[in-house]
Amino acid sequence: MAGAALTTGTNNSFFGYFAGTAVAGGSGNTLIGASAGSTLAAGSNNTLVGTLTVATGSSNAILGTGASASTFSACVVLGREATATGSNQFVVGSTTYNAGTVTTAVVAQAAYWTVKINGTDYKVLLGL
Repeated sequence: MAGAALTTGTNNSFFGYFAGTAVAGGSGNTLIGASAGSTLAAGSNNTLVGTLTVATGSSNAILGTGASASTFSACVVLGREATATGSNQFVVGSTTYNAGTVTTAVVAQAAYWTVKINGTDYKVLLGL
């Protein structure tokens, strides 16, 4: 039952029960897992791995059961139920399933990378 709605688009790969069943267009998608990308109608170049992974945008890399980029694009989302809240985000963990401990920095952060960890935005120090 994978990719049952596919009417246009090329170079898509769907593996898993109900994977990509809503895909009616879009190209270059790889959806792996039961109901992976079941809401993806026309996005392109997405890689979704895990049961119930969700995305409707393009160029997302999502790994984890229930992980989501919703309507956003160009996100990297890792972890069970990890969720992007905007485009171009790097997300690790969720508020329910933490991806590790966060420690407060003791030095001023001149250069940092904003990363959503366990549902909260953090600034990752890149240099002094």
